[in-house]
Amino acid sequence: METTKLLTSWGVAFATGLAAQGLLAADTSGVGAPGSTTAPETPRAEQPDTHSQAELGGSMTSQTPALVAEVRTESGPRIATVRRAYLTAGTNRFAFVVPDGFRLDASEPEKIRLVSPDYHCLCTIRLLCGLPEAQAPAAQACRQLLLSEHPEAIVLSEFALNAADRYGPAFDLRWNAKGGMLRTERAAFIPSRAGVFEFSAVGSPTNLTETQTMLSQVMLSLSTSGPDGKLVVHPLSNRL
Repeated sequence: METTKLLTSWGVAFATGLAAQGLLAADTSGVGAPGSTTAPETPRAEQPDTHSQAELGGSMTSQTPALVAEVRTESGPRIATVRRAYLTAGTNRFAFVVPDGFRLDASEPEKIRLVSPDYHCLCTIRLLCGLPEAQAPAAQACRQLLLSEHPEAIVLSEFALNAADRYGPAFDLRWNAKGGMLRTERAAFIPSRAGVFEFSAVGSPTNLTETQTMLSQVMLSLSTSGPDGKLVVHPLSNRL
């Protein structure tokens, strides 16, 4: 497995592409480069973002460890070739399948970004502050967190989603990004041993199905380590 450096020029182009689609603020400071299909991505040594503690209630009080990510290409006889992201958060380990063609950015310690080749779809996996073995947070607290980030957003629906056999509240939202571009988001809050994961996917109404399918692929492929720290990942058959 080959290691590559995060190039600043790539990072600026990466952030600029997202900003042009209304998926990211135009400020490009501190944004790293997208990951390659085979190279590990290591975030900068920064303090985790703790702004979400208050919004998610009293149980969300402890700081979370930084997420460290690497991407591996896996293949073999009767096994589908996939790119899988492996995450480490303290003593906890996680893995999920990276959708075809998506680029991974791990430059921020508290989140992982997956971006489509045309920058029309952005998926973010964020580890929120919480106690180990966190329970599913209250839906109202999660809704308030989302609306604090997009005060003008309209919550279209509220339901539940699961990942790695854990359930949590989920929401579909819609808002106008800078420049008047209409954006839709699906966000889910799933408890884990490391804290509460926020899975979100943002895109335009015209690619709503693609955006939601991509998020489902990531969440349904999630594997988590057990109490002993072992992570078991099941390969995908190429006969499916």
